[in-house]
Amino acid sequence: MPHPCPDSIPFGVISNSVAFRLSSDLLDIIPSGVISRIVESLVQSRTMHDPYTAICEQDRILTAVVQHLAYYRRLCALLKGADCAPVFLVHTANGHLLATVIGWSMVFGCRKEKTHWCHVVPDDDRKRLVESDGIEWTRWESYHGKMVRCRNRFAVHRDIDQGWPAPPCFDAALSVVFVYDDWLREQGHLTRRPLRDLYQALSDANLLDLFSGGSALDAGGPTTTTTTTTT
Repeated sequence: MPHPCPDSIPFGVISNSVAFRLSSDLLDIIPSGVISRIVESLVQSRTMHDPYTAICEQDRILTAVVQHLAYYRRLCALLKGADCAPVFLVHTANGHLLATVIGWSMVFGCRKEKTHWCHVVPDDDRKRLVESDGIEWTRWESYHGKMVRCRNRFAVHRDIDQGWPAPPCFDAALSVVFVYDDWLREQGHLTRRPLRDLYQALSDANLLDLFSGGSALDAGGPTTTTTTTTT
């Protein structure tokens, strides 16, 4: 049975269901403020350890990453060779680049992130997924370090002492997004078209179509997660 994304459940519903299970005697004794903190703690614990919450948020993040990178590359191609590039378009392209780095790092960067894919895929499977796309694990670790440094020293913070690292080529970053997206759909977690198809559509679309939008340039379909157990 499909498992709804946790964010589709109003907080009040969760609060009521938790409070309902509390003894009526305790409700008369425990101050309401304490009960509220208990409920918030239970909800936070559920969010931290529930892989379905991570998958739902990862889907939004990675869809945006694919869109930002496609827009960035389209704008770079448009501005290439221009004698005087409009400042508006330059800053727009740079904004898409920064959003790509930040979003990618939310899922593949630091393990302490609640949206990191280690909370969904076991370590051995993650290594297998990376290497299945022709990327050796040692090469992946090196590339991963460059992406994280770009995020830490340029996109989110500015390291004025060591300088700003140049963003690495995004081909490998995009590749692992596609591999992970394919795995999530193969596991039955997501029910929408592949992100690689969305990226191709955005890359091939007429520039006017990018401004007007349309279903062909959307992620395509709702996100659905299913119950599974990870170790």
